[in-house]
Amino acid sequence: MQRLHTDILYNIFKHIEDNDPLIKIRALIHWSQTSKTLYSFFAPDLKKAAIQCLIELILKPTTTTDKVIIALAASHPDLFFIKCDAAIADFAVDLDGNQRKIQGWSAYQAILGANDSKILSTVRKFLISYLETIQEGFDLAENQLKEKFPHGLIYQPSNYNFAPLAEAFANDPQIRKNLIPSETTLQELRKFREYFKPGTIKNGHHFNMNHLINVLIYYNRNEWNMPRNSAVAFSIYVIGYLQRLVPASFISALCNGLDSTYETLYVNGEIDGYKLHNPLPNIERNYIGPENISTIPFDGNPLYNLGKNLFIECRNGGARNNNHGGIALHDESGKTLEDICQQNISYLEKLSITHDNIALEKEKNNSQGNTWFQSLSSGCIIS
Repeated sequence: MQRLHTDILYNIFKHIEDNDPLIKIRALIHWSQTSKTLYSFFAPDLKKAAIQCLIELILKPTTTTDKVIIALAASHPDLFFIKCDAAIADFAVDLDGNQRKIQGWSAYQAILGANDSKILSTVRKFLISYLETIQEGFDLAENQLKEKFPHGLIYQPSNYNFAPLAEAFANDPQIRKNLIPSETTLQELRKFREYFKPGTIKNGHHFNMNHLINVLIYYNRNEWNMPRNSAVAFSIYVIGYLQRLVPASFISALCNGLDSTYETLYVNGEIDGYKLHNPLPNIERNYIGPENISTIPFDGNPLYNLGKNLFIECRNGGARNNNHGGIALHDESGKTLEDICQQNISYLEKLSITHDNIALEKEKNNSQGNTWFQSLSSGCIIS
């Protein structure tokens, strides 16, 4: 009889697994609490489901997920350092439906790979408190960092040459006439899309922001040398396509506009850095004319697909295409994004849990009290 009940519950369990991980966790918790037998049956899967759900929340944040992640960090910080064997997708998807996934990552590693300094700053104190209670805890965190980032957290150089693609757009009479690429240009576009085709990420940043930075800087320098329609098409098909691949923490900033998301800090009239506006703008919606466009997840409206018929004007925010806003890529978009990304990496390096960082914090706290550590952990520098 017990075996019969187990088979029934297992089939229900598998059905839930294919849908909502959070519902699965709640169901397993309730079922496991009904008897010791059920608890022993569900406990291993419950932990695996919790880890997978946690990583999904990190990779696909919304306005409400931060509270759940922080609550899990406070109650079950050990989950952040257990690796998940499942392949878990983030928001990034190309126009053919290929998704970017990570596999074999812990939640802590996923936060670093997604460049989410904001969430790391909020959960860090819970993770450190946990690591202090286990043997060689800080070794665990530092080894996980080195495993996924053997060359450090800095972005690797972007070696992709955008010039041939830009030349194809500039010299295409069909694009200049109606924004539709000719077969010759499509061949270059296919090479570009194949190069950046999303796949399973084993290590490093989930997306190298230097790719987007470089194409924006290239565009800013060469825009006026291209016919208007060629510049518009390049913005949509190339820049818009790469914008589909940036991590969620950055796509939110781009959609709202870097100027709306970050406050520029000045010292003696010179830019000294950036910090997040408080409160942050809405991270999930953009508007084109009368249309209400959902940017995350992508392709909510088939008439407005990022990389197919629109792009994001990342300095000022908002989705643009030929009919709504034209080219209108701010001439400092690339440089501003580069400065923000560099500062974000610097902040991630300070937040990463290493022996050197912990020793430095203890030294600073001893000399300055807790104010220095509180400033670091508050996320006030940048996210």
